[in-house]
Amino acid sequence: MKAIKRIGVFAALICSFFIVTFTWFPEHAHASGLTEEVQARSFIIMEMKSGLIIEEKESTTPNVPASLTKVMTAYLVLDEVHQGRLKWEDKVTIGSRAAGIGETQVYLRKGEEFTIKELFQAMLVYSANDASVALAEHIAGSEEAFVHRMNQKAKSLGLQNTHFVNCTGLPRRSYMDPPLVAGKQLMTAEDMANLTRQLLRNYPEVFETVSQPHIYFREGKPNQKLLRNWNMMLPSLTHAYSGVDGVKTGFTSEAGYNFAGTAKQDGMRLITVVMGTQSNDKRFTETRKLMDYGFKLYEMKQMIHARKGIPGHQKISVDGGVEEEVKVVAKNSLHLPIHKGKQKKYGYQVEITKKVKAPLSQGSVVGKVDILYDGKKVPGLKSVPLVIEKDVEEAGWFRKFFRGIRDFFTE
Repeated sequence: MKAIKRIGVFAALICSFFIVTFTWFPEHAHASGLTEEVQARSFIIMEMKSGLIIEEKESTTPNVPASLTKVMTAYLVLDEVHQGRLKWEDKVTIGSRAAGIGETQVYLRKGEEFTIKELFQAMLVYSANDASVALAEHIAGSEEAFVHRMNQKAKSLGLQNTHFVNCTGLPRRSYMDPPLVAGKQLMTAEDMANLTRQLLRNYPEVFETVSQPHIYFREGKPNQKLLRNWNMMLPSLTHAYSGVDGVKTGFTSEAGYNFAGTAKQDGMRLITVVMGTQSNDKRFTETRKLMDYGFKLYEMKQMIHARKGIPGHQKISVDGGVEEEVKVVAKNSLHLPIHKGKQKKYGYQVEITKKVKAPLSQGSVVGKVDILYDGKKVPGLKSVPLVIEKDVEEAGWFRKFFRGIRDFFTE
């Protein structure tokens, strides 16, 4: 009776549930004027490990992605490689359609052969449209079929406000025969940040390509071409920024100047996206403001340790067990970007979601814990399961009988 009452009081103190990604600590950005200071149609700052959004502006409003589209094209190429359907050294024969694509290109000619790796690098480093189409046709048979795969992948990744009509990001008018896909090419800054996060988490080898300031195409041949990365925030380039090692730029007259960037400093990786800036330089100066904001105000901390107890919530009562209390521990660790100098504002909220009654097996999930900031749950963060540290055997009838007598007289 007493044990059940203690569990009830403990559980009644708290409740929690999973909430989709959402901005937290908005008061800091508003106080600093960041949303007004950054000259972009939309922007976002996301911490890589947790996926938390530190700050944003119009990040769920669809915009034209331009060549940010190629991040999804790259994702599907890497899917194929990891599933064993492609090898980097596989040869691609260039068709007439890929050879005829304009705008930024490496001037592929019909009948030429290049490896998957060569085309992949040309697409991501130099934003070559012809390389993008050549990859799409090789993988899916046609660009149109490939675009359908892009949209399917967007859905599976939870990109709710994204739609592709081609694999390059070019406007339809730039195609002589655009893919027959209805709708308009659109993405949100939030979707772009989430796509970038999934790309970097699932396929970290992409850094080997997107971090290169330049590469050579047709290397060793008479028509060798130096391809310079459009990301001017990479080391040694015009807008170099400490820790930047990716990812992709994009531009059309309708989209403006877009940039999805990432940088790592002091163990924390940020992903930033700006859409609709006014010039090539602006997309980098505005990204610098976002990165400065994130790195100066936040730092990564391990808030929860796997197989360790939660401060203030080490043990819970067990009904009918040989032991009357059992230690609960976190099933996994949790790292979080926290506001520098405000660690005391963080706390824990625990919920026991299961009646704790013996017998219990080690590792049984009995509750969950959420992180609080200033007394409120941090939105966009998954709860961490709480589990039993060790087996708890059921008490025999004799022990239960005398406990019942004890509890009766101590009520």
